[in-house]
Amino acid sequence: MRKIGAFAAVLVALSSAAFAQLQVPQPPAAQQARPNATSSEAPIGSRDVLEIRVLQDPALNTTATVGDDGRISLPVVGKVDISGLTPMQAEMRIKQVLEAKILTKADVTVQVLVAGSKPISVIGAVTRPGGINVTGNITLIQAITQAGGLAPG
Repeated sequence: MRKIGAFAAVLVALSSAAFAQLQVPQPPAAQQARPNATSSEAPIGSRDVLEIRVLQDPALNTTATVGDDGRISLPVVGKVDISGLTPMQAEMRIKQVLEAKILTKADVTVQVLVAGSKPISVIGAVTRPGGINVTGNITLIQAITQAGGLAPG
């Protein structure tokens, strides 16, 4: 019985040491300068807040929130479906819509200002396992804390 207890203590110590050495990778310097911006490769989802700029007509510049239906509302143009697209793909989609409806040439930029609420699951030895909503980046410790912390024992 002592050997099992000693083995468990060593296992806990090793896992604690390994956990303490976990490091969250730091983004490149260019992304550190814009802490609220998200990766240009991440798909756009509902509740994301986008900054849309049109070089040829500043009246079309807007800040839009993606609806639960995956669409944004643009001045003059109306609803545009962009859910699941990367910001670069959204630029192309909006450019196509603008050039088809009101402009002969459109240079469009799309930047994600705020990543909307993204559900994640925290399972295992936590007080309240299950889904939590996250806005932006979150660390493992923050996710465990939102799930009520580690369960006793």
